[in-house]
Amino acid sequence: MAYIYKIHFRDSERIYIGSALDFEKRKGSHLSTLRNNKHRNIHLQRAYDKYGEDKMFFEIIEEGIDPEQLIAIEQSWIDNYSFEMLYNICPTAGNTYGREHTEDSKKLISENHADVSGENNPMFGTKGEKSPNYGKKRSEETRRKMSEALKGKESWCKGKKRPKHSERMTGEDNPFYGKEHSDETKEKLRKVQRERLLSRGGKKLSITIVREMRTRYNEEKITITALAKEYGISRNHATRILKGECWNDD
Repeated sequence: MAYIYKIHFRDSERIYIGSALDFEKRKGSHLSTLRNNKHRNIHLQRAYDKYGEDKMFFEIIEEGIDPEQLIAIEQSWIDNYSFEMLYNICPTAGNTYGREHTEDSKKLISENHADVSGENNPMFGTKGEKSPNYGKKRSEETRRKMSEALKGKESWCKGKKRPKHSERMTGEDNPFYGKEHSDETKEKLRKVQRERLLSRGGKKLSITIVREMRTRYNEEKITITALAKEYGISRNHATRILKGECWNDD
C-alpha cells in the first residue's frame, strides 16, 4: 500500500506534494534532514527555517494506492496545482536522478529559482577580496576539528562514474585518439612544468633531493602535503615518490 501526502505550513499558501511506500518513514526522513539543515529541497528547507516545525503539518491525501501507479497518481496531484504554488523543485513526479529535463521543465525550474539566481544570490560578486573569508586563515584548532570530522568518511565521488562523459571520451571519440605530442610540444610542456616548479619556490628534483624527502617523511613525520608544497611538486607526485613508484635508485 502506498500514499500520496502533502506538507504545508500554517502561514503559507504553498504546499509540497510527495509520495511514499512507507509514510511514517518518509515523514521521519523529511524531519531529520530539515532539522539538520540538509534537506535536498531548498524551498522546503527555507520554509521550515522561516515558519518553524510547530507550524508544519503532514497530511495523507490519498492512500491504498497500487505502488505501480504511485508516480502517475502523484503526477496527477501535482498537475492539480499551479507550479508556483508548490514547494516541489521539479514539476515532474518521481526521482530526477539520471533524467534530463525537458526545455519546459528547465524554464519552470529557472523561473522558480529566479529569486536566488545571478545578482539576486546573496553571494553574487563575492569572489576574491570581496569574499568574507578573503585573507583569513583557519586556526590550528579549526583545522584539527575539520580533520577529525572527515576521518573515516568516504569521498562523495568514490565509486561513481560519469558514463556519458566516459563514452564521449573513449577510443576514437577521444579528440586525441591516435595522436602524439611532437618533440616541440613535449619540450614546451617540460618548460611549463619547470617554470611552475620554480614559481612555487621548488627545487629541481634529483636522486639526492628525493632521498632527502623520504628521510624527512620517515623521521620528521612531515605530511605529504607539506613536503609537496615545500619542494614545489604536486601531492600526487610526492606520494608516488614516497611509495617508490618513481625515482628509484636500485
